[in-house]
Amino acid sequence: MRFLHTILLVAFVSVSLKAVQADELQMRRPGFKWAQKTDKVYITVEIEYAQNVHVHFEPTGKVKFTCSTGEGNTKVNYLLDLELLRSISPTESRYDVNNRRIEIVVRKSVSGAHWARLLKDPNLKYPDMKIDWSRWEEDD
Repeated sequence: MRFLHTILLVAFVSVSLKAVQADELQMRRPGFKWAQKTDKVYITVEIEYAQNVHVHFEPTGKVKFTCSTGEGNTKVNYLLDLELLRSISPTESRYDVNNRRIEIVVRKSVSGAHWARLLKDPNLKYPDMKIDWSRWEEDD
């Protein structure tokens, strides 16, 4: 009997993992712009009429954004999963949703210096990631 329970548990976990992987495969990565100041990073995701918007911040610098647009056959799911260069303050980070875009403001855990880049991995390049020059602030 114990053997049967083990087989059923393994089968259930396997099916659950495949469902999660399939959901993530069907998600698109949205285009986004970013800029920074000495204490904040600004990430702007340009998606019109986003629904079910959720942004999760982790102290290690991970920012995970999900949303959807449309309904039924025209529904599109989006996922942006970023590992930022340095640690952040999740409790002081926030996001705002309007009809044209999602504005994410990430509070750096240590302010005072500009980051050399946005992402932790220097070799990771997203073709849909751009600099938001309208918000950019240079070091003095």
